[in-house]
Amino acid sequence: MAVIVSYIPTPEGRAALDFALRTARERGDSLRIADGSGGRHRLEHEEGQVPFDRVGELVEPTGVPYEVLSPAMAGVPMDEVVEAAVDDPTADVIVIGIRRRSAVGKFLLGSSAQRLILDAECPVTVVKTTAR
Repeated sequence: MAVIVSYIPTPEGRAALDFALRTARERGDSLRIADGSGGRHRLEHEEGQVPFDRVGELVEPTGVPYEVLSPAMAGVPMDEVVEAAVDDPTADVIVIGIRRRSAVGKFLLGSSAQRLILDAECPVTVVKTTAR
């Protein structure tokens, strides 16, 4: 079985990755890591965060078996995650990170997460950071 996580090099992405790692370890599952930015954060990242192309550095010390999924089409952030879950009959759960948004931000930017939650065949866990 597998835990799929949408990783973006932000505090929200790191919270999702940490939760997914704990979940995979507890279940004895492998971890599949998708680029939740659709390729936009492949090399750039927020200060103090690990870019997507180096995400394995965060996972390897844990001993959890993992796979970094190939890049999604640029500008279609959640499609790779949904596709990975649909294509993988062993997917137990999908993990995504979210952040607080204004009402307009929720309308404009929350549609990808909403589509993922509604369309995924397996459970979706939404993780938020503890910092405000």
